[in-house]
Amino acid sequence: MEKRPQDRPWTMSIPEAGHYYYGLSPSASYKAANRGALITIDTGTKKRRVNVRAMERMLEDGGANAQSA
Repeated sequence: MEKRPQDRPWTMSIPEAGHYYYGLSPSASYKAANRGALITIDTGTKKRRVNVRAMERMLEDGGANAQSA
């Protein structure tokens, strides 16, 4: 059963998102984030998080608008 939108988190860690969306290892997830395949936001605490809604929009669009924030 698919999750309702309000059940989804707003963000995920880079390793979580890499594994969830692409089946990647943690190190491969960070490489994907660095090249823009995972849409990240800077939290201002030396950490980046993956924007879940932006990732899902990008994947629905076929990856045409990939970019890091």
